[in-house]
Amino acid sequence: MLSEDSGAWLAARARRHGLGALLLEDDLALAGRSVDAHTTSRLLHAILGAGAGLFTWAAISLLMPLPVVLLPALAVFAVICSILIADRRVRAVATARRQEAQLAVAAYVDLVAILLIGGLPLGAALRTGADQGNGWAFAQVRAALSWAGDRGLGPDAGLAHLAERFPVPEFADLALSIASARRGASPVIALESKAAFMRGASAAQARAEAAIADAQIELPSAVVALAFMAFLTYPLMTLLTTTPGVTP
Repeated sequence: MLSEDSGAWLAARARRHGLGALLLEDDLALAGRSVDAHTTSRLLHAILGAGAGLFTWAAISLLMPLPVVLLPALAVFAVICSILIADRRVRAVATARRQEAQLAVAAYVDLVAILLIGGLPLGAALRTGADQGNGWAFAQVRAALSWAGDRGLGPDAGLAHLAERFPVPEFADLALSIASARRGASPVIALESKAAFMRGASAAQARAEAAIADAQIELPSAVVALAFMAFLTYPLMTLLTTTPGVTP
């Protein structure tokens, strides 16, 4: 049975050779999983995938002769597919949490700005606003504010620590906005402008995703149309080229 030591050894070698980007460290941080544990899971999936590739080659060889050169190609293909399967859950969780953070931070900034207009000081507005939301992103903001309070630090330090732990641009932007507000900038103006920017970015992303979805729907339709045209054209061309007296 593989242990996390195997994954730690592979992860260290990947970083040493400049392949750290392949470790999915940002996605793993968002998914709450260690790099060593996930690398071990990848290694296990790769071993199982290689075995499945070898078994498939042997099973097909019983039905028809296959060149031996296909064996390593099939094994490599099976290993790659297995690693992608191991990564699928991590990538899905990371994508969902990035989207949640984008929406949650925009709502949080709006709420804090309203509380500031209502007369609350910045620290109280930040804590009260964080207490009003649910979900992973709001829980992380609350934890960051508590972390800063327990150490006698300002809320911007806690939010900066949050941005270091979870590489989400919205967390970093939030920390910068609160830091500028604590240095004397108008917190209401800073937060309102940041909320407007985040809403615009969210709307732009939604439009981009809708355009991609439309393209994905239109592409199969185009392929079907081309196939249908080929289906109609091929018999006609065959008829013209095989009719006596007609020169192609």
